[in-house]
Amino acid sequence: MPLYRVASTLCVLAMLDLPPALCAQEPATPATPAAKAAQDAGTPAERFAAVKADHEKAMKAFETAYHAAKNEAAQMQILRELLPKPEPFVARMITIAKAAPQDPAAAECLAWALDNGRDETQAASILQALQQDHLGSPKLGDVCETLRGGGVKNDETFLRAVLEKSPHQQVRAQACYVLGLHRTDNAALARTVQSGDDAERVKRLTDYYGAEWLAAMQKADAKALQSEGEALLERVLAEFGDVVMPGGTMGDRAKADLFEMRNLAIGKLAPEIQGKDLDGVEFKLSDYRGKVVFLDFWGFW
Repeated sequence: MPLYRVASTLCVLAMLDLPPALCAQEPATPATPAAKAAQDAGTPAERFAAVKADHEKAMKAFETAYHAAKNEAAQMQILRELLPKPEPFVARMITIAKAAPQDPAAAECLAWALDNGRDETQAASILQALQQDHLGSPKLGDVCETLRGGGVKNDETFLRAVLEKSPHQQVRAQACYVLGLHRTDNAALARTVQSGDDAERVKRLTDYYGAEWLAAMQKADAKALQSEGEALLERVLAEFGDVVMPGGTMGDRAKADLFEMRNLAIGKLAPEIQGKDLDGVEFKLSDYRGKVVFLDFWGFW
């Protein structure tokens, strides 16, 4: 796991509890008035860049020490003692956004804060501020990607607003795609809850999302959720298929997900596979229909 993701995983934040207005826990007071003046100096964009640079510098110092550690015990000690806590950086970002809510840099600050400190209450407040003041920002594409994992209150409300109102085709494409994944993911969760086949997993999910979520999943129409999700992915193909993203297009993404949903689920007929065996003999998967087949996909990278 990359060290940056170790940091994101280990450091859980809870700094915002202030809806409907956006507010933030005050960052640690700088050591001197001169230091505070320097921290507050500059435009919102310059202050954003400064906070980001400070965080990157702290992470770089941590990574250097971590990689220089001689054994696992030393690495764990460095994780405990030297891993930069994101709270002061997130608080500084939100302070900048609060001071200049209409400035384009505020969207960057909030997007960074969401990505680096995803406590549910904090994230909900950030989404509220972004939806209120920054629906025209191109940075909302990054926010949509951050929301792919779900678990943020009112995230679908935010995604629908972005899909409807963003002036940027790429941002709308990302909102449509992530919203489609949310719907199909919820369909799968509803089926898990309603089937009763995995009580332990349902318990873990309920512990995380709460009793209200469980009640909603028990009543949810899984088939309707699946259909809605697939329709949104089909919309990505139809309206945003040519939008270029790292690694391909939005159409490539949606097509791959739809193929998996429709062809690689339990109970579906396996897609045809053709190739050569270890002796160079041509074969097809369908040659073994009616037999138990073990497939082992492997390779070198």
